[in-house]
Amino acid sequence: MNMRTQTDKDLKSIRQVIEDYAAGADRRDISRLEKAFHDDFRVIALTGEGVQNLDKQTYLDLIRGEKIGGVERQLEIEWITSKNDTARAEIRLKSPAVTFHDDLSFIKDQQEWRIVNNVTQVVPV
Repeated sequence: MNMRTQTDKDLKSIRQVIEDYAAGADRRDISRLEKAFHDDFRVIALTGEGVQNLDKQTYLDLIRGEKIGGVERQLEIEWITSKNDTARAEIRLKSPAVTFHDDLSFIKDQQEWRIVNNVTQVVPV
């Protein structure tokens, strides 16, 4: 497999992980989020109330408890870049009330891309 084909395959896989993350949060679909997140996933959210630092289990518990998620948002992928077994992407998730500006970091673990870190700024519309 040449480098171009591998890069295209990786970018397609990363795009799918982003879509699983966005749809999973919007629909409170734990299985899609589990698929998108690495076991060591962490989100750091800059909100009007300050900085929130959540590990994977806490984030999923908030989804399950319907404290977050459940709102359809428009996904915009600004860019994706990958090198070897790491990647980054910048996305926007827009709802009528807020826009999430997400800076996502990925790793390829056991041949599967997963989000390991999300630094997000939550901006009221």
